[in-house]
Amino acid sequence: MQETNKMNENTENIIHAERRKVTVAERLQAREDVFKLLFESEFQKDCDRNEFYREESENIGVAADPDYVKAVYDGVMNHITDLDAVITPCLNGRTLRRLSNVARVILRIAAYEMAYYQKEHGEKLDFSVSINEAVELAKKYDDDKVPGYVNGVLNSVAVSLGLKENG
Repeated sequence: MQETNKMNENTENIIHAERRKVTVAERLQAREDVFKLLFESEFQKDCDRNEFYREESENIGVAADPDYVKAVYDGVMNHITDLDAVITPCLNGRTLRRLSNVARVILRIAAYEMAYYQKEHGEKLDFSVSINEAVELAKKYDDDKVPGYVNGVLNSVAVSLGLKENG
């Protein structure tokens, strides 16, 4: 009995070690790493997705929360058509094709986090954090008008997904 309890305790410690709490700074860096990978993939459409990920993640040096980076990268790639279908009605008459690659990738990452991440990975992500960090990426990588636009589109996406009330 004592041996069984010790085994359970060891298993519990391993599980908790695997679910290490990620800092805000690490998650922010991880989102930026996902952004860089997905942005670059916009120009490498003919490459094998897994090979591209392996090579490019080494090139950019994914260190902050690599499991999250891989999960979001794969999730966006797997659900890209569905994500685009969720985003498009929220674009206020624009089309995804007319957006900058930067804005399109940022919208897809945040929409994936809001629509699929918790269902697929069991970790709750606050939609408002996804929106805020998307806006920060837009401030860093696109022109001055894009952050406000990204904010508006993603708030509409959150409403359409039932995550927040319209208003």
